[in-house]
Amino acid sequence: TLVEAARTLVYTVAKAIVTTLPKLAQEIPAWVDHDFVFHEEKRLLTELKKQKEILSDIETAIATYKNFKGALIFSHDSLVANVGYILENFLQIKVSGIEEYKEDLKLMQDGKLIAIAEVKGINSGVQRQHINQVDSHRERQGLAPDFPALLIINTKMTATSLKDKDLDVASEQIRKAVTDKVLIVRTLDLLNLIKLVEISKISKDEILRIFKEEHGWLKATEEAFEIMKA
Repeated sequence: TLVEAARTLVYTVAKAIVTTLPKLAQEIPAWVDHDFVFHEEKRLLTELKKQKEILSDIETAIATYKNFKGALIFSHDSLVANVGYILENFLQIKVSGIEEYKEDLKLMQDGKLIAIAEVKGINSGVQRQHINQVDSHRERQGLAPDFPALLIINTKMTATSLKDKDLDVASEQIRKAVTDKVLIVRTLDLLNLIKLVEISKISKDEILRIFKEEHGWLKATEEAFEIMKA
């Protein structure tokens, strides 16, 4: 009948398609792709290579920013290494550790020591003892009492949001830092400085000047910065 004939035709076509598709899906041999290239295909392959290189550069840049963010969560050796990574990659200065004092860093520019930094991760805000430790480490290195010294500190590590983590440095601790000639920089401030450089609100040279000359608290937000003295 006509219906049976139609069914037979559909079956035959379907069977042919199922049999043919795997053959069509076979990979083209490498020699064919190498020896026979369409003009437009060549242009597209060149463009594809260029776009892959661009994508690789973007992914590398994003990975760098993700590494920077580790300063908001790390402590101990991981935080010290992370802060050193930020200072070197962001400010383009040489940073080295002090072997016997794992929380200390030396900041070098043009082969010259320009500052020392103590790096700490804590579950509270800045305390008097933290500032005292910076002063002691400076003295231990045989440096003058007014030699540039930074307290780079990841405060309130138990925070569960950026708002919760953004804990101000108490006035009495700022005054203590001024008296002891220490500059307090929260890791949140450090990352905000990167944002400020990106929108030309501060330069890298100005940041280095502040590191070398200012005392108190370098408070930085996404929009502005100021040196708090009390």
